[in-house]
Amino acid sequence: MRLPRPIPTRRAALGLLGAAALAPCLPVRALAAAPSAYRFLIVHEGTAIGRHEVGIAPEPGGFRATSRIEAEVKLGFVTLFSYRQEAVDRWRGGVLVQSRIETDDQGERSTVEVLAEGGRLLVTGAGGTVEAPLGAMTDLCFYNPGIVREPRLIDGKRGGIVPIQADATAKERETALGIRLEARNREFAKEGRDAAGILKTLVIDDGATIVIPDPVLHIGVARLALDAGLEKIARRQIRAAAETLQWSSTLRLLQARSALLRDEDPLYDIEQVLQSDPDSLEAHLLWIEALEKQDASKARIERAWYDL
Repeated sequence: MRLPRPIPTRRAALGLLGAAALAPCLPVRALAAAPSAYRFLIVHEGTAIGRHEVGIAPEPGGFRATSRIEAEVKLGFVTLFSYRQEAVDRWRGGVLVQSRIETDDQGERSTVEVLAEGGRLLVTGAGGTVEAPLGAMTDLCFYNPGIVREPRLIDGKRGGIVPIQADATAKERETALGIRLEARNREFAKEGRDAAGILKTLVIDDGATIVIPDPVLHIGVARLALDAGLEKIARRQIRAAAETLQWSSTLRLLQARSALLRDEDPLYDIEQVLQSDPDSLEAHLLWIEALEKQDASKARIERAWYDL
């Protein structure tokens, strides 16, 4: 059996853990009926080398998130790499207010504590105590989709603040948005306030007043409405989503689909998506559909197919 090469550094390990946490195709639900508990496989070169488990439980005024990471690479009886990390995070009012992270990196143990005090976060690690802005996250907060937009993170092993060298890609942002929409749909389904339930209410009573618990649900309703040919409902939901999610490529593509249904020009929105994500299949197909609807030249349409 071919064994994977060892992971030489903690940075490489966290890269794998981050990929596992953000990729929607990797998580295996620890409890099928409980979206507050997840288990992620950590895979290196096609071989499972560990698990990343996350549990979220409500608390008065917020919630508690518990993370546990265990990864190990062996060659026969020899351990080439081992990494264990446990964290308990407490959130209040949408921000992290307390965290304790214990790490065992190949025998090197460390503890980092984070505590909100005086409108800031005090981060205490082996090197002492530093300040971070209230609203900052640790590098273990993968369960919060907003982590992909953070310019800096709290180092969960050493303490201190680590700048992120590059902004999250458009794909990462859209992946996080999709995870958030899926989570909200599960969370509010029983109340009938998931995307499908909201659309059903609007179909019955187009003027109904509905409290939308999360702006991302506007995107879900708009998508379902467009699939059903309900352009008027979709357009209103798109406008509502644009108040807070105007950066979203998913929203731009919904705007383009809506414009197509109204026989309006959708090319600007499609161009914006392709600039940030040149490989977007949906954007390319919408581009071709728009060109065909505008009776563009055969050569131009063929060129669009070639670019695809």
